[in-house]
Amino acid sequence: ISAVDIDPKIASDIANDIANLYDSLVNDMQKLRAVEAWITAKNAYEREKDYIRNVEDSLDIYRQLGILDYYQEVERYSEAYGKAIGNNTLTSKAQRFFDEKFELLKKYGKQSQSLAYYVNELKENLALLHINLTKAEQNLNNLITHKYIASYAQPPDKKTSPKRSYIVIFSTLGGFLFIIA
Repeated sequence: ISAVDIDPKIASDIANDIANLYDSLVNDMQKLRAVEAWITAKNAYEREKDYIRNVEDSLDIYRQLGILDYYQEVERYSEAYGKAIGNNTLTSKAQRFFDEKFELLKKYGKQSQSLAYYVNELKENLALLHINLTKAEQNLNNLITHKYIASYAQPPDKKTSPKRSYIVIFSTLGGFLFIIA
């Protein structure tokens, strides 16, 4: 950055102020974008959390019915039912219990398992959104400077332009040539 003024001190102050203004302008623009990105990330994260809560509420209905893990329950009840038949220990009360469980699992098991898988996928997506939110917070809180100053502007020791000696020499030569012509 270079600045020209009659007073060299004012010129150096102008150059230094331009560098500072540039840095603050770029930081303000970057902060504005970082705030917008953070708000967007936070809203997406909160929406996903609310949606997961709603889906988990639906899943809780199946859990209250007694369906916790469809495939494991089918496997365990089938194994217990087979052992009871094999050992001739299946009573009518046990038969009703197994029939009720198998009917419940047949009626609601697949929906329960589908919702459980869906919740797991949503939670993986929520983790990614949390990473994005954390990055947005870091960008918001860690703005870096954009000015790289090798050295601050200083008033020069002596005047650089225009030099009086050059003006006197050229005007004398010009006058002399004008007289000769």
